[in-house]
Amino acid sequence: MNILTTYKINMFDFGKTIGDKLKFHRLKNDLTQDKLAEIVGFSKGSCIKDIELGRKLPGREISQKLALHFNLDTKYFYDTYLEETNNSSEKLLNYRKQNNLSIKEVCNLTNISITAWCSWENGSNNVSRDKYKLLKEYNIL
Repeated sequence: MNILTTYKINMFDFGKTIGDKLKFHRLKNDLTQDKLAEIVGFSKGSCIKDIELGRKLPGREISQKLALHFNLDTKYFYDTYLEETNNSSEKLLNYRKQNNLSIKEVCNLTNISITAWCSWENGSNNVSRDKYKLLKEYNIL
């Protein structure tokens, strides 16, 4: 006699990490890691596995593609870094203006290059995870 053992996929059993959320929605939609990787534009399923295991975090674009595929809010797979660096150019400019600082002054204060600050403030580059931590220490982001 064959016994089919099934289990109910329960979000609360999976936890609250981005990897847990991703695995929950992937299994709920009966997708393999390879198939989901193909859907969002990764070259192989090991990238999905790395996210699910917490070894990597998805970037902004992949997070949005995953959310779109599963019909979720575009920020569903965002971590704190992605949340707080969303609109970072506006936040950096506001910080400078509220504290009456020039770009040179804020860069001297934080030990960040003028080139980096300008590229973040004008939106041509995103703040890196390392520099995000530094900006958090200074209560800028």
